[in-house]
Amino acid sequence: MLLADVVNESRISQETEEAAKHEANRDNLAIYITTRISRAGTLPLEAERDAGKYLYKVIKPYIGVARLPVAQETVAIRGLLIDLRKEENAPYVSTLGLDAYLAELEKENDAYDALTSKRTQSRAANKMESGAAIRKRLDEQYDDVVMLAQSFSVAKPSAEAAAFIDNLNQLISETVTAYNQRSKAPRKKTDGDDDRPLIESAD
Repeated sequence: MLLADVVNESRISQETEEAAKHEANRDNLAIYITTRISRAGTLPLEAERDAGKYLYKVIKPYIGVARLPVAQETVAIRGLLIDLRKEENAPYVSTLGLDAYLAELEKENDAYDALTSKRTQSRAANKMESGAAIRKRLDEQYDDVVMLAQSFSVAKPSAEAAAFIDNLNQLISETVTAYNQRSKAPRKKTDGDDDRPLIESAD
């Protein structure tokens, strides 16, 4: 059951799609804010022009923030918001009409951070054992069962033991056939291969 559960398990978190929307939104907002300030220095209105020139020195380190790796971007956007909201910068932000954009950027950045944090916690809580580890343990259990069946059929031959071995051999044959049908080329046994051999009963 553990192996069946882990095989083809989806790696896509429920939070991923929604987080992607917030990521796109915060990118657009950050680009708009920094571009608006960068271009304001050439506007015809003196107040806007002065605001643009003043704030450009503040946002210059943040130009290109949307291209940062997402975790770095989250922190950088917080820094951008803190700097633009400082008392000495606030009047210029208002002059350029950016207060609402800063509020929206903060909302989208916080939403993205909350979702990715939730996704990380969910992955940690639901982390499953790898298929390789489960398969290795199953291989050992399989070897034990086969050895027990073969030994029992030799020590105490019976119709039940013979039927069990026949059924197991049939299952092995069908599994190998199914594997070869799925593969581009039939599987060939090589040195060190762990293909399961057919087992013999005492009959």
